[in-house]
Amino acid sequence: MPARLVALIVMFSAALCAACGKDATTPTAASQTSDTSTRELFQGTLSSLDSRFYSFNVTSPSPVQITLVSLTTGTPAPTLSVPMRLGVGVPNGADCEVIEAVITVPGLASQLSVALATGTYCAKLSDEGNLRTPAAFTVRIVHH
Repeated sequence: MPARLVALIVMFSAALCAACGKDATTPTAASQTSDTSTRELFQGTLSSLDSRFYSFNVTSPSPVQITLVSLTTGTPAPTLSVPMRLGVGVPNGADCEVIEAVITVPGLASQLSVALATGTYCAKLSDEGNLRTPAAFTVRIVHH
């Protein structure tokens, strides 16, 4: 088996295992990067016309990058190229009031970047009717 394929299977398995038994609003542990940024993973499952959000705290005014890293329907499965709505906003009770959003497909480069003041914000992933079956997702949030 080629090394690249093995690496992809390992990364995919790790992402799925991290999501096992977790509510979509609970990320994996936040980690500090070398530039003092905090990186959080927001993972869960999304159905057609559904949405999920995750709240996070920005501790100093800074740019925030949000990336839809993966969207899959099974194991092993390639990442889906289904357009999704990825947004950032402020928590509003049991929802996230989006202040800026993009329509995007999964990728490794940040799809949404916005400068935010210190405070509590949320990242929201929504299906606009493009999903045909439930899909597992991973969203990466990088902030200070």
